[in-house]
Amino acid sequence: MLITEDILRSRRGSGSLKELYLNLSDQLTPGARDYIRKQEIEIIWDREAPVAFEGGYTDDTGHKYPKKPEHMTHLHGNHLVAKTHPRIILRGKLDSLQAKVMEGQMLAQMQGAESLIRELEEILAYTRHLMACEVKEEEFAWPILLNMDEAALRQASHNTEKSCGMPFCLPSYRMGAPAVCLNTLRAASREVELAAVAAFVDEGGNASRPDILRALNRLSSALHILYCRQAAATKGEWSLGENT
Repeated sequence: MLITEDILRSRRGSGSLKELYLNLSDQLTPGARDYIRKQEIEIIWDREAPVAFEGGYTDDTGHKYPKKPEHMTHLHGNHLVAKTHPRIILRGKLDSLQAKVMEGQMLAQMQGAESLIRELEEILAYTRHLMACEVKEEEFAWPILLNMDEAALRQASHNTEKSCGMPFCLPSYRMGAPAVCLNTLRAASREVELAAVAAFVDEGGNASRPDILRALNRLSSALHILYCRQAAATKGEWSLGENT
């Protein structure tokens, strides 16, 4: 469901809205995210993780389990797989990336970088929706990211000198904490992308979830753009000492 600012205002009515319960498949518009932040509304995400099933569980071989073994987890519904299954590894990588995004938001908050907080909130919502679509085996659709469609993201990422005022350069601690954090997120998104290839591309090169692979490509492009923007914003402070 797409959650807009108008929907939030209607839910609030004349009273207060302190907590907002959302499913991982829900999407927030930029206006809704701004409204949530200004009103200090706490978002509570429902991962909808099943914990028990009448009749027990089954695995890929059809073997039945009355209880879930500790070394196994839910792929979907009552279908169990080992925790080393490629799709479970992918979910773990996505979970770790989301944790790093929130760390980046905390850093941005300490720096007073409100625009970066908003941009990372969109990245966080994007990855949560991606996780939900993978778990529920639904098609992923998110046409606009950072106010750019897929073509615009690709173009901006491939020509950062034009789009961000920053040509390719090796990351440096001199760029400052926000840029270093964004570079970490960019690298982490690449790890998620590799995990998705391992999960969804067979030995013949056939992809069972091209929507997820395409979405992760867009995600890494978006994070690369954010990193280059931040590096460009502080270039005058770090570029003078980059050769010392």
